[in-house]
Amino acid sequence: MSVGILTIETTGRGVVSSVQKVNGGFGGDVSTGLTNGYVAIVSGNAIGVGPLTAAASVNINQTRNGYTLWATPAVGEIGYMTSTNKTLAKAIATGLSTSNVYGVYEGTAGTLDINGVINLLFDTGLTLLSGNEIWLSPTTAGRATNVRPSTIGQTIVSLGILEDITGYGGGSALPVKWNPQLPQLIVN
Repeated sequence: MSVGILTIETTGRGVVSSVQKVNGGFGGDVSTGLTNGYVAIVSGNAIGVGPLTAAASVNINQTRNGYTLWATPAVGEIGYMTSTNKTLAKAIATGLSTSNVYGVYEGTAGTLDINGVINLLFDTGLTLLSGNEIWLSPTTAGRATNVRPSTIGQTIVSLGILEDITGYGGGSALPVKWNPQLPQLIVN
């Protein structure tokens, strides 16, 4: 076993101790000494250093298929599981039975996105900002809103965080970090 030093020549300068492994490669914490938000980026057999960018980040969406969906689904509509096997309807925050969201139609017949950054359709006329918490709409089935429901009988269902508002108003779906919560019924 031999010991070596890896010197990083960028604005995120740092010196990282590294131990060569018996079967090849190196070990040790490659992030030690990094500054200015720089990260170690592993690609193949090389380790690079630089700022975390969209190209360096990973988004893994998980899908499920084989479902019967509502009539004429649109990409970005939110669905809930009905009492019939593998059958979904558009979710709406008007009661517990219609607001336990399951997934979002992603454009392929019978297929839903259920995890990751998912494109959602929104109610019209909203003032959206990146970073808004997103809720299931109590006014339009299958849609999202940034206005938390507040009327007795409606349900509060947090869906996630809005990432980008580019394209809002034109009917396109917007990216939301999907993290749906169980519905809470408003009783008073």
